[in-house]
Amino acid sequence: MWTAVAFLAIFPPFAVNSTSWGMRAIWIGFLLTAAFLCFMAHLREQEDPELHKYAELQRNGPYVRRYRPLAFGVILITLLVVEIPAVAATYATPDRPILWHGTELIAQWGEAIFPLIPKYATQITPPLEPQALYKVQAVMTLFLLAGALIFTIYASYIFCMPHDETQIQQRVEQAMTPSRLASSPTAMLLILVPFGVFCGFAMFLGWFEFDPQPHYLTHKKCFMQAGCYVADDLLLIATGFARICGAYGFWLGAILFALRAFASDTE
Repeated sequence: MWTAVAFLAIFPPFAVNSTSWGMRAIWIGFLLTAAFLCFMAHLREQEDPELHKYAELQRNGPYVRRYRPLAFGVILITLLVVEIPAVAATYATPDRPILWHGTELIAQWGEAIFPLIPKYATQITPPLEPQALYKVQAVMTLFLLAGALIFTIYASYIFCMPHDETQIQQRVEQAMTPSRLASSPTAMLLILVPFGVFCGFAMFLGWFEFDPQPHYLTHKKCFMQAGCYVADDLLLIATGFARICGAYGFWLGAILFALRAFASDTE
C-alpha cells in the first residue's frame, strides 16, 4: 500500500506534460510538510498515554480492523485510477487521436453531469483553446467523479461504524485537535455545519474561481483561480486533489459535526 501512496504522490510532478520546476518544488515541499505533520501526530500519540490508549482501542476495534483496510484500499485505488488518465489528459492533442477523443468524451460527460464543468467554456476570458478546454474539463471531471466515489465509501464506513467504536474515534479526534467549537453542540450546529456546507458548495460549483483576475495576481495567489491553474498542468492536478478534499471533505465534515452535536445532546 505504501508503494502505491508513494507513486500517487511522486508521479504527477514528473509525468505531466507542462509545468515549472518552481511548481514541482512547491508540490514536493507540500509532501514533505504533510509527512512531517503525520510524524508529529505519531509522536504526540506516543507521548500522551491516554491518547495512545484510545488510539490502540480504535485500531483494535473489530469493525475498524475488518473494514478500514478495505475502505482505504478502495479509496487509494480510486485515486490511482483517476490520477493516471488525468495526467494523460495533459498530453491530449489532435495528433494523438485516441487520447484526444477520450479526453473530449470525458469532458462531454462532465458537462452533462457537473455544473462546474461548462463554466470553463463560458466564464474564462479570453476563451480557452479547444486543447486547453478539453484538458481542464476532463481533469476536473475525473476528480469530481473520484471525489463522489470516495465520499460515498468513507461516509458509508463512518456511518456503519458501531456506536462504541464511534465514541472511541471521537475521543481520539478531540484529543488530537482540541477545539472549543468542536466541543460545543450549539457551536457545531450554528457555525461549523453551515460553514462546511457553504465551503463544500463553493468548491463544488467553483463560486469564486471565475472572478476577473486583478493585474497583481501572482503565481502563488492563483491557486483555485480557473484562469490561472489552467495554464500549468501540475497546478491543475493539484487543484483537482484540492477539490476532492474541499468539496466532498467539507460536506462530510459538516455531516459528522451535525451527528456529533445531536449525539452530545442526547447523552
